[in-house]
Amino acid sequence: MGTLVVLAKEPRPGFSKTRLTPPLTPGQACMLATAALQDTIDTVTQVGATRNILCLEGSPPPWLPASLEVIPQRGHGLAQRLEAAFDDVGCPAFLVAMDTPQITALHLA
Repeated sequence: MGTLVVLAKEPRPGFSKTRLTPPLTPGQACMLATAALQDTIDTVTQVGATRNILCLEGSPPPWLPASLEVIPQRGHGLAQRLEAAFDDVGCPAFLVAMDTPQITALHLA
């Protein structure tokens, strides 16, 4: 397996999952974002890819695995951010969004 990239925002109240507020509070939305990102990263790191990269808007959370490369997001809007992520990775890659915790390692293998 080549390179897997997770595109994510830093889980932070008032910054991540803002479309869910309301009905959720900013703190609840942050907890949901954290759980989704943790599940997604856990899955990605189980696949055995050559490189696992987190393309992140914001600051990296302290619980990230050391094996995960972190690069900053660049660009305005999703299309520019996606293009920049693939440019910055510098090789063919498969991209997974942070809010796909239902994906399994079998899906990515």
